Amino acid sequence: MLESITQSNIDGTLSLDNLQKLLRKQLTGKRYLLVMDDIWNESFEKWDQLRTYLMCGAQGSKILVTTRSKTVAQTMGVSDPYVLKGLTPEESWGLLKKITFRDDTVGLNRSLDSIGKKIAKKSSGVPLAIKTLGGLLQGKSEGREWTDVLQGAFWKSCEVEESIMPMLKLSYQKLSPQLRQCFAYCSLYPKDWEIKKDELIQLWMAQGYLECSDEKQHMEDIGNQFVKTFLMKSFFQDAKIDDRGDIDTCKMHDLIHDLAMKVAGNDCCYVNSDTKRLEGSPIHIMLKSDAFGLLESLDTSRMRTLILLRTLSKKLNEEELSVISKFKYLRVLKLKLSDCSLSLKYLPPLERLPFLKSLSIFRLNQLEFIYYEEPLLSESFFPSLEKLTIVMCYQLRGWRRMSGDVNDDDDNSSESYHLSFPRLSELVISQCSRLTHMPTFPKLDEHWI
Repeated sequence: MLESITQSNIDGTLSLDNLQKLLRKQLTGKRYLLVMDDIWNESFEKWDQLRTYLMCGAQGSKILVTTRSKTVAQTMGVSDPYVLKGLTPEESWGLLKKITFRDDTVGLNRSLDSIGKKIAKKSSGVPLAIKTLGGLLQGKSEGREWTDVLQGAFWKSCEVEESIMPMLKLSYQKLSPQLRQCFAYCSLYPKDWEIKKDELIQLWMAQGYLECSDEKQHMEDIGNQFVKTFLMKSFFQDAKIDDRGDIDTCKMHDLIHDLAMKVAGNDCCYVNSDTKRLEGSPIHIMLKSDAFGLLESLDTSRMRTLILLRTLSKKLNEEELSVISKFKYLRVLKLKLSDCSLSLKYLPPLERLPFLKSLSIFRLNQLEFIYYEEPLLSESFFPSLEKLTIVMCYQLRGWRRMSGDVNDDDDNSSESYHLSFPRLSELVISQCSRLTHMPTFPKLDEHWI
């Protein structure tokens, strides 16, 4: 909310009290229109607290909330909400044509026009359903193919379930196996998450989901094509474009996210303080630090992705983080803790995670060293690591032996220079001005320092 008001990034390390004061300062005496889209929180206490910080604006300020929950409207004290109607049959057909033909209706003959209008009418005016149907019809020019969609068994399932989920699932089933695997992985993110395209592609790559059919192809190019396919077929939406004209971020509609969770089962999950226990044996986890204790209950042999996020309420220490070294089969490890613990001055040894392909460390402001154990054979030091990212670790000095004397900089410096990342091909280091004890990287293809 603050970033939308100020049109700038907000320091992620600010306390909740400071954030509230900043919000009040930004709104005091100003007339504003606040739009809160697709709200599900039904807690009266939280809404009442938020209202307190919004009541400082000038006369005429308005708040517009959209929700699919009548309980949310009642919680906010709205007795007579505006109920939006679906699109008209004409509007539905217009949207379906636009998505199917991408403004090129040359291939639309009278037969397809007649069938298409019937398909649009059966969508009940639900935009997401129409967009999904448009994705199904793209590239289909035969009347028989359109008739198959019109007469598909999924329509009856939609009526029985009073949901468009069967339609969404059919669209998912029409994807290639590779695309289905990549889509299911996206259930790792929570709802309404702004997904960074390049980061997502790197995650897919680390899991081995992107396969090149010939030597001239690059996995990044395949990943970019997958993202464009998901946008074209409405699995992704709200794409933001960067200064170069490339896709920067995108989102998933809530119902599409529900589909991703459904097809992924218990393999992928987002975990926070509201999670009481984990179902099944997850493979890929994005975890808020206030739920860190749940890691102890996991099957260490199954974990492939661990993304650890900061919360204001939970501060982690070095001993707690040592549990990470038990996940021997991790391929991706991201620590986005934003200095959730002021005492976190070192990270436990991570070099013996034999399958780790991507390691990212963000905003550990007090971190000084990353420890490694000895004796150490050169081939056992991060043997599979291909991408290393270290950002805004202002006090980080580098790698240090566990048994090393903290004050013996010369000894540890020479030791770290003898270390080598055998497979590292991409390195990103930003705002780490004290970093001096760094292993070598003979296979590096791309770097940004």
